[in-house]
Amino acid sequence: MDFHCQNISKFFFWFDISKHDAKTTNDIYVCGLYIPPITSNYFDPKIFEELKKDILNFSSKGSIFLLGDFNLWTGKYSDSVCHDGHNITTNDLSDSSFRPRRRNSYDNEFNSHGKRLLDICKSADLKILNGRVSGDALGRPTFHGRNGLIVTDYATCNQDIFSYVSHFVVKQPCSLSDHSPIVE
Repeated sequence: MDFHCQNISKFFFWFDISKHDAKTTNDIYVCGLYIPPITSNYFDPKIFEELKKDILNFSSKGSIFLLGDFNLWTGKYSDSVCHDGHNITTNDLSDSSFRPRRRNSYDNEFNSHGKRLLDICKSADLKILNGRVSGDALGRPTFHGRNGLIVTDYATCNQDIFSYVSHFVVKQPCSLSDHSPIVE
């Protein structure tokens, strides 16, 4: 499988996977990202605008997949545009359309940056995989710190590749990190 670097910035690493290698209908543009905590000296308030701009650019070329340490909290709040309790994109009749529409999450924590991610998901039709896909139906915590457990690492993708994700697991943390590995 060939990967081609598309864009590297201070917080984002974009690469593509061809639709032939991925066996999907579109090329996939993957972003590995790290968003510093809001209290960090390294946090840049323009980071979400940069992310939105990149998503807009790459979504015009193919499918989007984001994963990494977002350092934000979305709780159990919706990442979908809803109308009368139903997603607008309900014309999907694939097996994946019968997955739970609502996300589960170990925690209920929510902050302003979590709201920004949810707004990006809604505007770009991205779905958060945590707490929604087989293997992590409960939305397990991804960070294990002195002050407790919380979900701060996420994987998101747009609707057209959501159906290709059959399994998603948040593993136990290893001794080298206070974050849990995420495996698809």
